[in-house]
Amino acid sequence: MALVHEAMEGRAVEETEKYREMRVWAESHGAVSLKMRYPVLFEPGYIGAQATERIGPNEDIVRVPYELLLSSQTARESPIGPVLEAHPEVFSNEELESEDLALISFILGELHKGPDSFWHCLIQSLPRDSENLSDWKEAELVELRDEDLVYQLRRKDENMRKNWEALREVLEKYPHFFPAENATFENFFWLWQNITTRAFGKYAPSSVFAPIADALNHDYSHTHYIIGNAEERQHCTPSLVCLDSDLDIPNTATVSYTAFARLVTPHSPENNSKLLLLLLKAREKDEWKNKEAQENKWGGPFKPNAKEVFRMCTGADETYEPGAQLFLFYGQYSNRQLLLYYGFTLKRNIYNYAVLKLSLSDVLPSPEAQCRIPADLQGKVFPFQVRQHSVCTELLDFLRMLHWNPAKHIVMAFFSAHDYELELEVVVRAQEILRAELAKDGVSLEEEREKLRENNGIRYYFAVTKT
Repeated sequence: MALVHEAMEGRAVEETEKYREMRVWAESHGAVSLKMRYPVLFEPGYIGAQATERIGPNEDIVRVPYELLLSSQTARESPIGPVLEAHPEVFSNEELESEDLALISFILGELHKGPDSFWHCLIQSLPRDSENLSDWKEAELVELRDEDLVYQLRRKDENMRKNWEALREVLEKYPHFFPAENATFENFFWLWQNITTRAFGKYAPSSVFAPIADALNHDYSHTHYIIGNAEERQHCTPSLVCLDSDLDIPNTATVSYTAFARLVTPHSPENNSKLLLLLLKAREKDEWKNKEAQENKWGGPFKPNAKEVFRMCTGADETYEPGAQLFLFYGQYSNRQLLLYYGFTLKRNIYNYAVLKLSLSDVLPSPEAQCRIPADLQGKVFPFQVRQHSVCTELLDFLRMLHWNPAKHIVMAFFSAHDYELELEVVVRAQEILRAELAKDGVSLEEEREKLRENNGIRYYFAVTKT
């Protein structure tokens, strides 16, 4: 189905001096932006890029030659390469963001060179006010009314600090490469935020800064980037970008068919042929689920060849009308993930969801079943992603297993919709749970809209539009 981006109202604003210097530098070394105007101010306050002419399917919007791509590979091929090689505990450590640390190290080492650095214009153009949820004040975080997102933020910031402490120990050993006045936490955090919010990495071996290409904001589109030949466009479509599924919520548990089969049976399955069949199929389903999870791990659509051009391209069925805002599709991210990592939300986000957390004690239909909750599941919660325009089948599957009765239902009704009465019971229970969840908030939608009309600032706008 064709995707057409219509014209949007936007106001052209003046380039900053640092951005202009970077653009002139990049263009003088072969970077090209086609049919694109930047910077343009769009509602509710974004700076983005705008199409100056119609852009059709499979067209390049930006091209950047390989020698202008700043990445960890740049660092490893530079004079600090031996430093990186001498410290695998930092720069080859799977528990750290090793490739990002290599890139940060290189930039920190370039700072003292000033204009003599080849990368000076690009480095100076990296904004000092790039922000995400890490920059919010405590009072602003309260407006999220999402303790799990705040927990995820704390974990993210702890990881950032862990990476800094590891890197700092190396930087201090090589003051001739990394003068103390440049190797500061403030500079580290500036670069860390820019890598998070502006660098490219999904289709590249590591994070990479590509001048001019980072002018595009995120929204649903088929626009993507590749590092390679135009023939590889077909491998980079939104369908290949994995959905964010890591909720990172404390005390969570995953659904186990085997554990639930034992939970809803009043006595040992091994002493009853029907219950034994249930247990065998449950084990089989768990094995299949684990295998599928391993096979679906994201590894990117391809590995780019060295020395290739960075291309930002429209999709095979995508068109931008003159005046349309240009978008790059970051991935199938919810507003929670966009806010956490990139610092914004979308008012209309087809991938958005609200998090519903249930414990077994919340939903088990009988006190007898509650007495059989295994010790490892007591106090644990099961998170579900509830979306606006689709049924949460994971919630229905969860409730179906817990309402299954060996005296009334066939074995297959435990795993999928086979019994009308059971399905009706499950749907009614799901509705009850969702209504109760909505009543917990205590703030009506109209109250939220009224606060938005009062213009409480862009961060409040993001907090309200998150879900």
